Amino acid sequence: MAQLFDIDEGLREATAEARQHAARLRDLTSAEVGGADPAGAVTVTVRSDGAFVDARLHEDWRKRSAGDLSAAVAAALGVAQQSAADAWSAAVAADPPAPPDVREDPAPSTADRADPAVFAQSLNSLLQQVEDRLAELPEIAAQAATRVVEATGPSGGITAVAREGALIRLDCDDRWLADAPRSRIEAELCAALGKALPGLRNQVDDAIRVGPVGELLDLAADPAALFRKLGLTS
Repeated sequence: MAQLFDIDEGLREATAEARQHAARLRDLTSAEVGGADPAGAVTVTVRSDGAFVDARLHEDWRKRSAGDLSAAVAAALGVAQQSAADAWSAAVAADPPAPPDVREDPAPSTADRADPAVFAQSLNSLLQQVEDRLAELPEIAAQAATRVVEATGPSGGITAVAREGALIRLDCDDRWLADAPRSRIEAELCAALGKALPGLRNQVDDAIRVGPVGELLDLAADPAALFRKLGLTS
C-alpha cells in the first residue's frame, strides 16, 4: 500500500510540474511586442513566437512611407520580431517562476470513468500508430517550416509571402491602395499577414498533428486526465 501511495504522489508531482511548464510556455508565447518603421508610418504587433497579431497605419502614413507601404511594413515587422526574439531569450534565461498553487483536480468526467483496461488497449494501439509514423515526422516538420506561404487579403489588394516565419515579400496593388481608406488597408494588411505569419511553431504543429500524432499530443496535454483514464489515480 505504501508503494502505491508513493506512485500516486509521484504522479501528482509530475502532473503539477507539467502544468507549471505548460503555463510558463503559454505566458511566453502569448506575450505581445510591438515595432515600427523608422518613419513611424506602420506599427506592427507580434507574439513572442513571431506570430503576427496586428498592424496599424499612421494617419499620415502615405507621406511618412513615401508611398512605399511594403518597405514600411517589412521594416516594422523586422523590428517587432527582433524585439520578440530578444524578449523570448531574456524570459527563457531568467530564473523559473515559483511553483503555482496546485489545486485539486476536477471531478472525473464520464469518459475518465471508462474501463482502464479498455483505454490502455486503445492507447497501446495509438502508440503503435504513432511509432509507425515517427520516421516521417522530421521530414514533415522540415517541409512545414520551410514551405512558402502566400496569403491574400479579402479585397485582393495586398498579398503577403512568407517563409520560415519571416516575411519575404509584400505585394500591394497601387491602384487599390490609392482608393482605399486607411481602415480598409489596415484590415487587408492584417488579414494577409495573419494568414502568412501564424508563428513557425504553430505552422509546424499543424502539419505534424494530423492523425494519431495529434490524438496522442492531445492526451499528453492533460496528464491528470490521462492518469485517471489509466486507473493510476482516482
